[in-house]
Amino acid sequence: KQWYQRRVREDKNYQLDDTSLPENVRITARNVINFQSAGAQEQSAQWDGEERKVSRFAENLQQLDNGVKVPPGPWVCSMCDLRDNLWMNLTCGTILCGRRYFDGTGGNNHAVDYYETTKYPLAVKLGTITPQGADVYSYGEDDMVIDPHLAKHLEHFGINMMHCQQTEKTMTELEIDANMNLKFEYDSILESGVALKPVYGPGYLGLINMGNTCYMNSVLQVLLNCVPGLATKYLAYNNTPTYEVPTSFAFQLKTLAHYMQTPGDYSKADAIPGVGNGVKPALLKTIIGKGHSEFSSSRQQDAHEYFLHIIDLLEKKKKYSALIPL
Repeated sequence: KQWYQRRVREDKNYQLDDTSLPENVRITARNVINFQSAGAQEQSAQWDGEERKVSRFAENLQQLDNGVKVPPGPWVCSMCDLRDNLWMNLTCGTILCGRRYFDGTGGNNHAVDYYETTKYPLAVKLGTITPQGADVYSYGEDDMVIDPHLAKHLEHFGINMMHCQQTEKTMTELEIDANMNLKFEYDSILESGVALKPVYGPGYLGLINMGNTCYMNSVLQVLLNCVPGLATKYLAYNNTPTYEVPTSFAFQLKTLAHYMQTPGDYSKADAIPGVGNGVKPALLKTIIGKGHSEFSSSRQQDAHEYFLHIIDLLEKKKKYSALIPL
């Protein structure tokens, strides 16, 4: 008890890279910090990211006989003082920091710059090496890859992957974290959990999801409610021959603009549940998607690609008829 009390009185905080701490203590602390719970491990296993392919450089990778042996850690970038997000080049064993992210965090781009100078293509992320594998990046292919000879390539620099433990988050884990943070931001924007008061009338008409059409509804709402003057121009458009009404892009967009600006029974507080409050732009979807293998289907699509498709469609229609507003 006396020993415990004395240790508590002398308790203080240490940085993980503090060399006054024994090396095994630093490694253990990193393992505890980066430990994945069972739930996190399952989430990583189920993560539907891009499938990694075997690098074309792995089979005949050049490895220099320069005598370099890499210790089990801690490591530091050979060009700066960064101690995390470090990548070891599998050709020469040089340890360098990773890319700088858009928000200024991450590394100092030294691994990328080194590749531009040497053209040594493969690097492994230190701290992600386990008996099951590691994160390997191919600068020559600009993608995360699989190195089927990783154990041999690591052994060249004195690293036995069978004795390695994970001390850094993998790229998959970082990707999951980023998506979770994005979800929290979306929840904040959408005010999740907050009792929202419904609004009705011009400019507040909802578009009903017809099964994976949320991307289309979002784009149409932006076009007709946020692009200055577009809805007004289409409301004033009266140049569609009667026989073209069912297939006319301009007329169907005019019709939707009319509903949005003067929704009538389609956007009111006392509408019958399941009957009022919203319209289904089914005919407009058919017209916009005509001749397009993806947008004519009932599958989910990318909203940005759909937006560009509509803009392209508007420009083409304008080219053939000066009467169509744009």
